[in-house]
Order: sequence, then structure tokens, then C-alpha cells
Amino acid sequence: MYCSDLDRAHRTARIVLGLEDVNGEVIAEDINLVVDARLRELAKGAREGFLKSLTYEEAMELRHKNGGELDVPLLESFDDAWARAKDWIDTLVKDAADEYYNNDRVECNAATDTDDEAIVYDVFALSHSALIRTMVHKMIDSQLPSDFATTREGSLLVPNLSRTIIDVHPHLEGVSASKDGFRPRWTPKLISLTDVSHLSGPPDL
Repeated sequence: MYCSDLDRAHRTARIVLGLEDVNGEVIAEDINLVVDARLRELAKGAREGFLKSLTYEEAMELRHKNGGELDVPLLESFDDAWARAKDWIDTLVKDAADEYYNNDRVECNAATDTDDEAIVYDVFALSHSALIRTMVHKMIDSQLPSDFATTREGSLLVPNLSRTIIDVHPHLEGVSASKDGFRPRWTPKLISLTDVSHLSGPPDL
């Protein structure tokens, strides 16, 4: 179980997982929720803290009026945000692969696993709309349905608490080198996109 290190995401994750109620009262502590800065929202520079409808120039103008350009927040590109998100995914895949292959009963390569032999690792991650949108486009853009819902600006609509499921299949026969060592290769497959059916509640009787 993972979530962004921003307070609002951490609290939402704890409520969703049943660790605390909406009033902040602790209900349980039986789930290990890992806070990870790599899942935080895309850094929006001068637009940070302003309405999403504002352009960057409009936000800078407002900052000028409110006391100048001092301490303009970090501006992150989509590629910057994807780099840290991908690093998080790579870490999960590597950790899962290490656990999988340290199991004495496993001798075959993951690429040749049968359905009976394969182990599925379910990962919950609560993040933010802009980072989720970036990850979706970078991972499975070609798999998106042609009629996916969009915002007024034409971007992929990511409703609050919507659920996107992406299957990440490792190919451990080949690894890619990086300055931090070796990372397993993996292939993403879209299972569910921004689903909100779990928010509808039980049917009326």
C-alpha cells in the first residue's frame, strides 16, 4: 500500500483503507501504508495553489501583484514527473522479482510462467490527478479507448477517488542498465481506466 507524501493524499489513503475516519480518529493500524515522495503531484510552478483554469502567465501575474516573484515553486515537466513515477514502478518490480526468485520452488523464468505458476502482486497506490494522467499516457497511451472522458481543456479526466488498474508484467530475461544499477524490463496492460463504480454505494432496496 503506497501513497503520496503530501498530507491530503496521505489522509485520504488512510480513510480509504479504513485506518481512520473522516474526523481523523484512528480506527486501525493493521495496514502498512508507505508514504513515497515519488507519488506526489506534478509540481506546477507559478500555478501552484491557484485555480487549474489559470494559465502559467496569469498565475505569474497574480504572484507579481501579491508581492513579486520570490519563492516561485518548482515547475516540473511531464518527463520529470514520469521519471520519478517510473523509478517507483521499477523499484516495485525489482523488489517483487527479488522475492519471487529467492523462493526455492521457482526455477523458471518469469517470461515463461504458466498461469498456475505466476504470482500476482496487488499494489495499491493513491496519488494525484496530474501525475496519474501522466503515468497513464506514458504507460498505456496506445491502449486508451477512443471515447475516454476528458476535462474542459481536453485532458484525460481523472475523477477524485477513481480507480485505474494497470497490469505490469516483468520480463526478467532482459534488464536495462541505469546509473543506479539494473532495472527489470516490464510491459504494461490497461485493465480499468478511471473507474468510479465503487463510489456508487449499495443499491437501494
